[in-house]
Amino acid sequence: MEKYTLISVSGAIILLLAVISHVSAISVSEELQLTPEQRMMLDKFKAMVSSKLEQDYMKDDIYLLRWLRAKDYDVKEADKLLNENLRWRKEKNMDTIHQEDWSDMTKDYPYHIGGFDKENRPLGTVSIRDWDIRKTALQGKLPRLQRYMDKLMDEISMKVVRLRSEGMNVTRWVLLTNVEGFNVVQHACSSCTPLWVNFLRSYEMHFPGTADSIIAINAPETFNLLLRLLKPSIPAASRETVKILGTNKKAWMANLDEIISRDQRTKEYGGTKEYS
Repeated sequence: MEKYTLISVSGAIILLLAVISHVSAISVSEELQLTPEQRMMLDKFKAMVSSKLEQDYMKDDIYLLRWLRAKDYDVKEADKLLNENLRWRKEKNMDTIHQEDWSDMTKDYPYHIGGFDKENRPLGTVSIRDWDIRKTALQGKLPRLQRYMDKLMDEISMKVVRLRSEGMNVTRWVLLTNVEGFNVVQHACSSCTPLWVNFLRSYEMHFPGTADSIIAINAPETFNLLLRLLKPSIPAASRETVKILGTNKKAWMANLDEIISRDQRTKEYGGTKEYS
């Protein structure tokens, strides 16, 4: 029988927090504000890659800045990262991923993209309690679930693109997750860890800088205990950006009300929004 240890749980959470460490809450005006040197690097990068960009949204300064910032404005390294992403998108047929049949995933791994925060950032919601990752691992379907998670990130990232094309001043998205029911067996077993590893890699390689914040509600005591134990290892950027809210509904409601109106949240998150 597989043993579930504190080490395996800690590893999974560290990986999740590693993803979050690459998320930095920033206003639209701050994101577009560049120093003269950064502007020069952007212009150089744009001239270097423009002939490779087949989609109009890829020519947007915001899109190009993601790759530059991921590599601290090292133009050559940013070019390598972007080239790898373009190759990956072609190999994985990412431009048509949303046209595929996902009925085998949507029932067991539901997520929703709908609503906005008070800064008009699109909102995604995921209920971890509904995700039995261990079952999928035992069925040998982790690669399929990983592609489904890539679909999620691409879908909400492309929503930002569409909103920008419509004139909305928005550059990033927000993820709201309910971690009620988080447990070692379903979510943090040793067989589950590859999913988080690949998710981290995919975010870093293909969706850098697209998320503004990640907010978790109903965090069980097990989750909070592990976070306290791991706090010294968590990057400062993670601690500042991620919001882990406990099971006190009054408290997390107050926190959510500050950033997301109730008519933009479903009942599960203390709101009134309904999905058809």
